[in-house]
Amino acid sequence: MTSLATHPVDDPDQLALIADGWTTIAKPFADRFREACQAEALAHNGWVDPNRVRARLRADDAGYNPRQLSALWSRSCGRGGFMVKTDRLVQIVGEGSRGNGNKSVPLRRWVGSPA
Repeated sequence: MTSLATHPVDDPDQLALIADGWTTIAKPFADRFREACQAEALAHNGWVDPNRVRARLRADDAGYNPRQLSALWSRSCGRGGFMVKTDRLVQIVGEGSRGNGNKSVPLRRWVGSPA
C-alpha cells in the first residue's frame, strides 16, 4: 500500500493513471486536451485561458475528469511542454471549477508542439 499525504492509497496504479496523461487509458483525453489548448491559442493570438479549455472539454467529453485535467496542465507547461505559464492571471469561472471560483489561475501561452 502507498501512503499519500495523510492517508493510504489502496490502488497506486489508479493514482498513476490519473496523473499520467500518456498511458493507453488516459491518452484520448490528453489528446483532446492538447487539441482544445491549441484551438484556444489559434483563436486568441497564442493565449490559452484554462476556463475556455475546461468549457471545451466539458462540452465535448462526457468522461471529463478534473483531476486528470489538473495533471495535464502541469505536464503541458513543464519541461518539453507545448505551453508556458505567464504572469497574467484570470479568475476561475464556469462549471467544473470544483469550488475554485474567486481564485485566479495563470493564462498560458502556446509555444509549440513537441511530438
